[in-house]
Amino acid sequence: MNANSAKFFDGMSTKDRFLGWSIIFVPIIAIVALGAIFLRPPPISADTVLGCYTAFRAPSLDVKRGSIRIDEPQHRTFTYVAEPAKVGYRLTVAPAMSLRAMGSGRYVFVQDERGIGYFWPLLASQSDDPQYMREPSDFGGRFQLIGDDSKPIIYTRAAKQSCF
Repeated sequence: MNANSAKFFDGMSTKDRFLGWSIIFVPIIAIVALGAIFLRPPPISADTVLGCYTAFRAPSLDVKRGSIRIDEPQHRTFTYVAEPAKVGYRLTVAPAMSLRAMGSGRYVFVQDERGIGYFWPLLASQSDDPQYMREPSDFGGRFQLIGDDSKPIIYTRAAKQSCF
């Protein structure tokens, strides 16, 4: 059977062709539109992630509205946006800041020249897998960074008194 559309529609009126194509494409367009409307994750407020965060052998972070300050002598700050990701939610930080392992077993933040920003997945309280954070209310006060030695570093919200 020839799949040539000219032969397929041979002998059909324009009205019948339009009806045939409508039967095919209208449901597809409706499914795509409904998916775009209802499958969009809810936004996450910056208030959800505010606080002081600590991690084992890594500098503390003070997350304020729109900026993160590092507990180090220079007290560098960088910006972030809390947003939905393909799977879960994340902090998008700029400039690209990563954790470098030092010989002492501690980590320090360094600016990575290879990128303009990094994505730090937010974690639910019951799992270290970002896919389990399906809505902002699942946030367990934790996010994850990967050190330059490929080890995951989990930052956990701490009491404000432990912040610098």
